[in-house]
Amino acid sequence: MFTDTYLPNVDGVVTSILSIRRGLKDEGHEVMIFAPEDERGPEEKNTVYCKAKEFKMYPGYKMASILPREKKIMKDFNPDLIHAHGIAGMCIKSLWFAKDLDVPAILTFHTMVTDAIELYSPLSLKSDFLKRLIKIYLRTAIQRYDAVIVPGSSILGEIEEIAPKMRGVEVVHTGVDTGRFRPDIDCSDILDKWNLRGKDVLLTVGRISEEKNLEVLIEALPHVKKEMPNVKLLVVGDGPAIPKYKGLVGSMGLDNDVIFTGYVDDEDLPKYYCCCGIFATASTFETQGLVILEALASGKLVVGPDYRAVPEFVIDGKTGYLFEPNGVTSCARAVLKGFKSADTIGKNAKDLAEKHSIESSTKKLIGVYERVLKASRIKGQ
Repeated sequence: MFTDTYLPNVDGVVTSILSIRRGLKDEGHEVMIFAPEDERGPEEKNTVYCKAKEFKMYPGYKMASILPREKKIMKDFNPDLIHAHGIAGMCIKSLWFAKDLDVPAILTFHTMVTDAIELYSPLSLKSDFLKRLIKIYLRTAIQRYDAVIVPGSSILGEIEEIAPKMRGVEVVHTGVDTGRFRPDIDCSDILDKWNLRGKDVLLTVGRISEEKNLEVLIEALPHVKKEMPNVKLLVVGDGPAIPKYKGLVGSMGLDNDVIFTGYVDDEDLPKYYCCCGIFATASTFETQGLVILEALASGKLVVGPDYRAVPEFVIDGKTGYLFEPNGVTSCARAVLKGFKSADTIGKNAKDLAEKHSIESSTKKLIGVYERVLKASRIKGQ
């Protein structure tokens, strides 16, 4: 597997890769990960760090060299197929290795980069022109893969518009660890740590970056407080936009109502889900939204925008409530409805998450692998 982002960064792509690796290893398969080098990265068997440089426009992330320097490692590993999880340098590297080894290559399209390119592009170009360039690059790259996986059906049309000649398209949701994320976890230490006992906790989890639209939840909070004065917004995660959002909280006089935890240990994350009354996201950037599945698996009602991947899992009135994308007052109304319905909807949430376990998603993914390998063998005859 080739990825543009990996540990110690924690985001949806990394979580997806770790989930897939675990599922494949449990089924007896061997996985090697190629990721950009990072001095903070963990030393792991079968993880190869590729030469990379800091991506200055997005602190904490690095751009890997596209040169296939790791050729001997790859040949010694002798893979049956290559699975890419990024569309930058590692995308190109994965295609080069696939051609060199004459093995099939699969891409999972995780991130709708055209939505965020204005925020992080190092090029001083007009937005429309920049997006056209990115779409040309994406089309060229995507259509070279033997199969393309999308993590949710909601973005399928968008990708088909970009790359109409892509092959072997499949929808495979990344699985959630339903044994790890569950409703019965003791979270008393988290409640005590952040002085949340007796409070109505609204939780959001994820990388704190501008494309996640955290300002919508912050600006909705005063509307919620009018009816629920004890409500607290608990923001779990780290990222480059934390100073911006802390500034917004301060300017609105909400310092006592919004808690920024920063990065939390992975082992503590399930406790945070269990300590909240409901979970919320305002992001319109998600192609799947793994945090939504984690919240549902924890038995929590979810509030989110009626856009892209969110409605696939947030079924209005059954597993949560939807609001208008970027709509502050609409968000506040959904949050208030959520708190009133949290106890009755929790079971529906858990039931939906069970259908998207790591085990079920891994079996579907292996099915894609097998079909691609079979087609490759027939083609080679």
